[in-house]
Amino acid sequence: MSVLITGGSGLVGSWVAKLLVEEGEDVIIYDMFERRDNFLDHVADKITFIEGNILGLAHLNETVRNLPELTGIVHTVALLGGDVRDNPHFATQVNVGGTHNVLEVARQVGGLKVVYVSSGAVYGKQEGPLTEDTPMIPSDPYGATKAMSEHLCHQYHDTYGVDVLCARLFFLYGPPNIPGPNSGFNTNLFGALAGKDVNLLKGRDQKGDWTYIEDAARGVVLMLKAQNVTNRSFNIATGTFNPIDEIVEMVRKHAPGGNKIEVGPGVNLERGAPLDITLAREQLGYEPKYDLEAGVKAFKEWLDQNG
Repeated sequence: MSVLITGGSGLVGSWVAKLLVEEGEDVIIYDMFERRDNFLDHVADKITFIEGNILGLAHLNETVRNLPELTGIVHTVALLGGDVRDNPHFATQVNVGGTHNVLEVARQVGGLKVVYVSSGAVYGKQEGPLTEDTPMIPSDPYGATKAMSEHLCHQYHDTYGVDVLCARLFFLYGPPNIPGPNSGFNTNLFGALAGKDVNLLKGRDQKGDWTYIEDAARGVVLMLKAQNVTNRSFNIATGTFNPIDEIVEMVRKHAPGGNKIEVGPGVNLERGAPLDITLAREQLGYEPKYDLEAGVKAFKEWLDQNG
């Protein structure tokens, strides 16, 4: 198997690259920059990096056509959170237009398996557990871009026969993201593991199906290799609800000691109900390896070695 990962230098993409290389697969990262840390150093000699912008359809098409052994594309490129709220027009170009470019290249070239990295944000504020049959009713611009992209994926499958699956990931945390003042809520919340004080103005009432990044990436790899599935979208999460107080307690248990963790009232995102992962279990053989404590412990161990 030879796989092109768009956005392969990001959190999800770099983990998917790592797992695929460790399974003996050929990996090509297509991104605007290479990682500046050492996360992929142990597999770097087995990864080909191609500089490219997902908005450049012609260059992406040329790149894929110049990779005759290519069998699949994992599409992870997306603007997140505040970047989407502050720049909705550009974010739609990147998140939806970029996905459209990947699907169009797959249609033109033919014979490629595509996995699109979507999000549980497509469900919006609905109460869980949320199944893949729950309507997509996003409650923010980011979720809307993910829902639009999923509709494109389904149409490219139904109309043109493109073999594309959508991975609905949710509330990711873990390495190589290092908590700091410029990191997002999902990472900053774990700052005490890196010996840093945490002072978040809001979020104490946040719902969340918190998923350790390795589990999410492994779910994507399973989707890439899946045969004869009956669904086009899969929830890849833990299927459980972890309140913020439980996360804070777990972080304090594994933190180096004494760091302040303060989270103000309210929610950071108007969503977060747990995802039902029954379908992923049955059709993909997906099973999360990390519950909350195991994930926090693994994150702490990685930070001790690399933070």
